[in-house]
Amino acid sequence: MIEKHYEEIELSDGPEGMPPVEFLRDCPACGVPNGSERVDCQGCGVVFSKMREPRPRATRGMGDARTQRSADWGGLLRRLAVILGLAAVAFAVWFFVLRASEVTVGPPIGEGRVTVVLLHGFGAPSDALVPRAERPLARLPDVTWVMPAGPHGARTGHAWVVGPEEAVARASALESAQAIRALLNALVKAGVDPSTLYLGGYAQGAQMALDVALAADAPPLAGLVLLGGGIPSWPDARTLKSHALKPDLRVFMAHGQRDVVVPIAQAARMRAQLMEARVPVTFHTAAGGDAVDPAALDALVAWLGQ
Repeated sequence: MIEKHYEEIELSDGPEGMPPVEFLRDCPACGVPNGSERVDCQGCGVVFSKMREPRPRATRGMGDARTQRSADWGGLLRRLAVILGLAAVAFAVWFFVLRASEVTVGPPIGEGRVTVVLLHGFGAPSDALVPRAERPLARLPDVTWVMPAGPHGARTGHAWVVGPEEAVARASALESAQAIRALLNALVKAGVDPSTLYLGGYAQGAQMALDVALAADAPPLAGLVLLGGGIPSWPDARTLKSHALKPDLRVFMAHGQRDVVVPIAQAARMRAQLMEARVPVTFHTAAGGDAVDPAALDALVAWLGQ
């Protein structure tokens, strides 16, 4: 049997005057050495228990897989937001600036036997009436159709009169009338004979055309083409009750019997006022709604050919 004897050994603090050994650790935030007993950095005051230890140099900046994926998605979303923003600006410039100029169908301006300026309806693009103008080309190839855009934005297009407030509607109508008059004057300067120049439109465009023609200083016109229009309803709009058309002005009207936007009763009242004022008017009715009926375009072709 083997017996084990243990001898108690007392450890001393070392030679007298030797300072105790203190373990130091660098602060992960600022790098200042701190004693092992400290809970916060004596340099920057950061609490060590709330601080992650620095990664090994070989893995610094790499991040874990979750952090890396989050950074990638964040950068992708930021780049996508920039691209979408630039695309929105480009679309706005194209829609409201480049697309806002007038569209011409038929012979060049000044070379057609007849020139018809057609104003689109509320909230429509400037080329909304192009299909309506292209239909008569086969029968009237010598007619130039000019379709400008309203100066005001509305819905997904343009408008001639906007705003439920009276002041806004009044100001927008005045601005539109000035723009239309400027266009008519430019067409005359470009070689269009005023005796062959017609002004018209569809829905709100027809109302705007009538308002311009009723002005005391209205530009010289051969006639009006009013498609699906009625009596202008905005404040200070000119009507036949207080203004008069030129005595030699011809008027063509077309309206759908089931039009719910501008009821045909409004067109009928306007026709009655025109006849009372002894203005020659051709009134065509169609069985459809608020769209321009192909039969109405055929009647317009025959009327322009007279």
